[in-house]
Amino acid sequence: TSLIGVGTLIVAQHPALRSISLVTIIGLLCVVFISFYVQPMLYEFLILNRKKKGKVPLTFLSMAQSAFAFTYFFIGCILLTVIAIVVYPVMPMKKQSRKKVLHSLLSLFCGSLVYIMFNVKKRIINEHGEDGSKPAVVIANHQSFLDILLTVMISNKNVLLVNDWVWNSPFFGLVVKRAGFYPVSKGFEESIPALEEAVKLGYSIVVFP
Repeated sequence: TSLIGVGTLIVAQHPALRSISLVTIIGLLCVVFISFYVQPMLYEFLILNRKKKGKVPLTFLSMAQSAFAFTYFFIGCILLTVIAIVVYPVMPMKKQSRKKVLHSLLSLFCGSLVYIMFNVKKRIINEHGEDGSKPAVVIANHQSFLDILLTVMISNKNVLLVNDWVWNSPFFGLVVKRAGFYPVSKGFEESIPALEEAVKLGYSIVVFP
């Protein structure tokens, strides 16, 4: 009714009436498009699809928190990469000592990223009092990207077995290589000498089967 009633004014002789009619037609068509396409699409994406997957609905606050976390992570990766390229090679110490410093920085960064997200409660359960002082093989389920952050955070003496996208990442690949993490794509047999050397130096091996 509105489109027909106001739309007929587009054939009026007076330019002001034509202008009013054109603006109204565009506005109503935009309302129809948003109501019948954009809003249902957003509702499906933000609420229904996530509900089907057993996840909580997305909100503006949760998206803002995620954007902050990814920005913090990105900046941290860039800083660590700069350190790995510029500072690491010229540190006045042995290679193993430089590696320890890099592991400590990695652990601090991952811990800061985990704890800076105040919207999530954290509790570390350590029934056996593990402190990472003795080398071990750590087996963990890989449920999300958080697993990597947590295993690096809890000890600065962990060496992770990683896949190719982590090893070749343009953001943190160099840091991963400098830290002595090892790509699983090279195969079990080829990895043994490198991992044995890491264990002799007191590092634990973290595996995500």
